[in-house]
Amino acid sequence: MQISSGQFKVPYYWISLGGTLLLTLFFLWMYFKTDINVSPKLPTLYAGLSTGFLIAFLQLCVAVLEAIKLTKYESMGVLEIRENRREEAYYKKLIQEAKSEIKVVGVTASRFMEDFGNDDNASTKALINALARGVVVKILIPKHAHQSAASLHKVQSLTIPLYENLRGKYPDNIFLKYFDHIAAQSMVSTDDICIVGPVFGNKESKFTPSIVLTRNSTFAQPYFSNFESEWSSASDEP
Repeated sequence: MQISSGQFKVPYYWISLGGTLLLTLFFLWMYFKTDINVSPKLPTLYAGLSTGFLIAFLQLCVAVLEAIKLTKYESMGVLEIRENRREEAYYKKLIQEAKSEIKVVGVTASRFMEDFGNDDNASTKALINALARGVVVKILIPKHAHQSAASLHKVQSLTIPLYENLRGKYPDNIFLKYFDHIAAQSMVSTDDICIVGPVFGNKESKFTPSIVLTRNSTFAQPYFSNFESEWSSASDEP
């Protein structure tokens, strides 16, 4: 939150910090200024008030430091940092709210397809419903030559069959392409949200951390630029 006038903007925490410091100094000044012989009770009152406001000032200093950190993250478009990517309900909500596009980059995209694009399971049709709404879905994964045996099995037994089923019903809305190198990152994005994370060869992506970004943030832009670059050079053949 900011207090602004024209081009001049002051975050509220600086106002609070400055006000608390001024009150601390005021009551401290009153403590030393007051004659104890004239007003024997006032110095005690001012001492208590100045001590209280000094403690409040120090507590605000700590809070301001945290607020500055949060402001920096917010300016970069960071919404949250998640410990893992296992929460199906979280991704389901994003897919349900998508209006125009969904972009996916990963190792196999099998979990994405199985959790949300399985036509045989009524509870996993978020992706199918999105396609029916006209949402365009683009999926990028490595070519077979860059997959481990376990990953290749997931691609062949889950990703491709589920994709081909949806492609047959929504040929103008869902696309799968293959890039010619190993996967270095994962990404799921919708109209407003982008979730990015690392790819570790010895760990499934659902157990790795991720960063949730706003779609138009400066932090997210390199990921989208990379997606477009990969997509333009990717192949329809695995």
